[in-house]
Amino acid sequence: MATSGTVRPKSNGIYVTWSLASQSVANNTSTVNVTFGWGFHSSPLDRQLDNGTCQVNGVTVYQNTGRIKNYTGDLRDRDHAVWSGTRTISHDSAGNANISLYGIMTGYEGDRVSGSDTWALPQIPRLASSPGTPSVSGHTDSDPTTATISWSTPSNVGAGLERRQLLVADRSDFYNLNGPYVINDISTWGTSYSATGLPKGKTLYAMVRAINDAGYGPWSGTATFTVGTTAPSAPGTPAASGITGSSMTISWGAPGDNGGASISGYELQRADDPSFATGLVTTSLPSGSTSLQVTGLKHTWRYHYRVRATNTAGKTSGWSGSASFETTATAPTAPAAPVVTDRMATGLGVLWGAPADNGGATVTGYDVQWSTSSSFSSASTISTTSPLNQVLRSFDALSDWFTNSTEGAVTASTAQSHGDGSSILLTPDGVGTQAAARSIAVMAVSPGDPLRGSAWVRCSVARSVRLRIDWRDSSGVFLSTSGVNVDVPANTWTYLEIDLTAPAGAAGAGVTVMMLSTPPSSHLLWIDEARLYGVRAIDGLSPSTDYYVRVRAKNAVGAGAWSSALAARTTSGLRVSDAAGTVWREADVWVAVPVPGGYEWRRCQVQAF
Repeated sequence: MATSGTVRPKSNGIYVTWSLASQSVANNTSTVNVTFGWGFHSSPLDRQLDNGTCQVNGVTVYQNTGRIKNYTGDLRDRDHAVWSGTRTISHDSAGNANISLYGIMTGYEGDRVSGSDTWALPQIPRLASSPGTPSVSGHTDSDPTTATISWSTPSNVGAGLERRQLLVADRSDFYNLNGPYVINDISTWGTSYSATGLPKGKTLYAMVRAINDAGYGPWSGTATFTVGTTAPSAPGTPAASGITGSSMTISWGAPGDNGGASISGYELQRADDPSFATGLVTTSLPSGSTSLQVTGLKHTWRYHYRVRATNTAGKTSGWSGSASFETTATAPTAPAAPVVTDRMATGLGVLWGAPADNGGATVTGYDVQWSTSSSFSSASTISTTSPLNQVLRSFDALSDWFTNSTEGAVTASTAQSHGDGSSILLTPDGVGTQAAARSIAVMAVSPGDPLRGSAWVRCSVARSVRLRIDWRDSSGVFLSTSGVNVDVPANTWTYLEIDLTAPAGAAGAGVTVMMLSTPPSSHLLWIDEARLYGVRAIDGLSPSTDYYVRVRAKNAVGAGAWSSALAARTTSGLRVSDAAGTVWREADVWVAVPVPGGYEWRRCQVQAF
């Protein structure tokens, strides 16, 4: 293959020269420079040229049938060009082409000279044809982000295969390679490629082309395939805000990986334990919901939360990390409606039930309110820090009682009962000066707390029985005691009651039921329904007047709701005038009231009318 050449049949005569100017791979052509002329190398002076023709590959590029040129002077050792120009030569499909030159011209004295020759031009590399449309395997749900893309070798490799280029995109027009894509441009030829990191759930497009010395061949057809999906990754660990005594707002982050399909919903679980085995509540939420206000919770209670996501492919993530949050305390619920324990001309003794729920914080006191109006439009209120709203302590079990040395023994008995089928039996030892059943449990009180001690007793013989309240200091050391003696008829259940106020230094209270004067062992005493009550007296009222009373409990959070109201009427009273003004007085007495089988002592109120 040549890049230049010359036709020169003899030294004095025509010549045709050519040289390769350029080659176009795209056009599969070569451009050559051609010059046609006459050489004067051993001629005399004064020459002329006539009737000349030049052809390139059989095509006439110059022709003159008359006088071409008159030359004068000494022309030896010189070439005189008649014509020069460029010609474009097409190559065949294999990139091959020849250049053939022919020239003829007549010189002085009719010397007509001609010549021709042929050369092979350098071969032009040819582009490869398009490979086969790719096929795709893999990209299934088990491993969706990986796929094997395969194609066939071009039917015409042109100048030989040196490289390949593969594109994978989420647009069929591959415009700007928008979205997730793969560009695999590698300097060796191959017919497959393992693509990784593909986007889950996407429809993708792939095409390939071959590259050789001639350049980039045409793209193959486009393969279309859809990548599989997986379960989403777990959502973020729940967080809580706006925590109250009965509600909180739970929020979480969406999964970082939706698995290749949109998130269709969430499942939020709440439980009482970190294993999610008890108190389990499951709430389903729609897509886009990453928070939930949870209501109806228990106060001062720790709840555990976790969440998982499901996508539109029907695949569910694992559970998120779990987190626990505790509700705050609330104000107590309303106590039970108060009841009247004493009616007086200028006062009412009031007893009320405990709040069913202390709100998760210790009840620190109560407000007692009374008014002559059922709407409490004009009311008076007193507050107490002691828990006077309930039966403060019951002493029904044998484990609630003990006796000191020589005070007898206490046992459980079903032979006699005032209430639930059993009672406590006190049996004297016949030696000690007293027989006493003492409560082991001591209830906490504060100085000034008004208490009522009570018990039902039954004695095998008629005799005096003493009920007392024992006070203890903060160390549990006995402080003082006060009591009341009641004559109890034989074999008759009799109610004993005493109202007292906790003295200075008192921190605890208990009850004692006892028989004095060295009781013989045959004097059996049954004790049932022993209680300590909180009693609040409302003073300074007007006689014969209707009052409404209600109560509410308080804790560290605040005051709870009011109880329902009690309607009560004070009694009329004896008016006594003194220097201080007009006051009202009443008196209580104990009377024996006939009952089947004997008498019972009852406390009665004597009033003047």
